[in-house]
Amino acid sequence: MNNNQTVERLKQMRLGAMASLHYQHIKDNRIENVTADEYLALLTDHQWEERLNNKIERLIRQAGFREQASV
Repeated sequence: MNNNQTVERLKQMRLGAMASLHYQHIKDNRIENVTADEYLALLTDHQWEERLNNKIERLIRQAGFREQASV
């Protein structure tokens, strides 16, 4: 499987953050000095953080605060 197929499959599985980070690493040629386990952990952490940030933003919007606040 080539890299384009990998990125497309990640997007289809709704792992967009992993797909975009993987694409950036391929484009910038930054994956040579990383083991497979480290790279998978990096992608997984990125996806996890993206989902957590999206959840927090959604909950803040749904809370309907009168004034905009920053955390």
